[in-house]
Amino acid sequence: MLITNIAEACGILEPIRTSTRTDSAWRKVDYETMDGICGSSIFAPAIGTAEPLHMSLPVLGRCRIYVGIAAYGNDAGLNLRLERDKTWRVINALGAHWYPEIMEYFFREDELDGRGLEIKRFPGFTSLMWVRLEPIPVKQNTPPAFEALVTQDGYSTATFEDYLDKIVPLKDVHTTKFFFCLAHGDNCPHYPTKVGTAGMGDTTDFGRTIDMEIANAMEDLQKKHPNFVSELIDFVHSQNMEFHVSVRTGAFYMPGFPSRSRFFMEHPEYHCRLKDGTEVSRVSLAVPEVRRHFLDLFREMMGFNCDGLQLLLCRALPFVLFEQAFCEQFHALHGLSPLELPETDPRILQLREEIVTSFLRELRTILDEFGTQRGKHLQLTLTVPATGALNESFGLNLRKLALEKVIDNITVDGTLLDRVHSEQVENIEFAYFQKVIRGTSCRWYARAPHSPAALPEHLRKALAFGASGLLFWDACEAYMPKAEYWETLSALMRNPDDKTAYPIHRIFPMRTFDGLDWNHFAPHNGF
Repeated sequence: MLITNIAEACGILEPIRTSTRTDSAWRKVDYETMDGICGSSIFAPAIGTAEPLHMSLPVLGRCRIYVGIAAYGNDAGLNLRLERDKTWRVINALGAHWYPEIMEYFFREDELDGRGLEIKRFPGFTSLMWVRLEPIPVKQNTPPAFEALVTQDGYSTATFEDYLDKIVPLKDVHTTKFFFCLAHGDNCPHYPTKVGTAGMGDTTDFGRTIDMEIANAMEDLQKKHPNFVSELIDFVHSQNMEFHVSVRTGAFYMPGFPSRSRFFMEHPEYHCRLKDGTEVSRVSLAVPEVRRHFLDLFREMMGFNCDGLQLLLCRALPFVLFEQAFCEQFHALHGLSPLELPETDPRILQLREEIVTSFLRELRTILDEFGTQRGKHLQLTLTVPATGALNESFGLNLRKLALEKVIDNITVDGTLLDRVHSEQVENIEFAYFQKVIRGTSCRWYARAPHSPAALPEHLRKALAFGASGLLFWDACEAYMPKAEYWETLSALMRNPDDKTAYPIHRIFPMRTFDGLDWNHFAPHNGF
């Protein structure tokens, strides 16, 4: 069913072109597409007092809901929700050009039971041209073919309600694990840490105005929701998803960035070092105090009712280089300095691996202690670089960790940790990670591409190499608002082998808009 008279359905009767109102409220705009679809849409400007609208949906049963939007580039979109929902779904329209054409987007799949649709102004060009309801045959209600794992930065959202708005749509694509960043380094902006560095850092050192805005938002959030983390975990669990604490283990310090670890700043002797003695902005696991600090921080975090811990190692390595603590351990074992040897000497790599492996074993013991208390297994997930050689050079023997059941999941990023910051998913060494988990209970997941056109083939390749699904890094900002991507992913969940329908892309060129010709001499041509 295609509902085209949106303005009438929402009670908006005043045309935009002849309006004399100055309150920036909703207006009616008539249109006709080149293929003959006619209707009355609604429009609201970026700034104004347009209140949320309600329209009935005259269909019962399970449906996919699509919306048509006239899009100006990326500055257009909608906030939508079904009646009685507590959260909004944000849809960013891609835009065919810098002037409006109609594009149709997937909103959600749901059981319609008489609930209407609620529409809220988007902070940009806001329009709704039509609503299309597509009934779903019972036979299509099949189990999802793979899992989606999602990361979410802990500092990219201003209000608690914003977090909830971003979480609910994750159910559309069978998200099983929600990784929420509670710390960068040991900076913890979301809860009153006793182990790490509280808050977002010294505001006088901010190099970007956005960092000041983030710090203010985080401070306000803490005041309004002092139990923010527990509330967020409860909500994620209510959506039938696991909540995993995520830590950016290498993000202790960056010039101009507000997150500045007190532990890092006060202990230069704990820093990793190159062979020539140059300090590296990482702390070394060869130092007992560093290991103890990390483990105490993780113990503190496991006090929340979470389902596991994710270590973001893809940009956090190295864990061990040529700092004094490592050199002393190496000399005690081999009677010589590692500084006299090539960096790839097997003895150097072996000791580095032993240090990293023993630390992760200690962490596994802590997770098991908390898990025993709760009567559940707490999972450990490592997010790692793209290739086997790269991981092994930094002491990550993933095969050993999987065989020993130290780790439960491996999520693979496209990073090569090179000077040009190559992070393309094409870098992922699929065959290596298949060998890592073979014969173990460990699962692996490949990072998803950003292009919907690349998604189907990338997914099929990952599944062919034994992956259990895909990792969506910053899904709520990088993937989900692109409704074209989200619909493609939702369809692949039902049948990843269908090679005929992707990527989904629907553009409907307009013949008239607001009663004016849009085909031969469109208004934008006069500017």
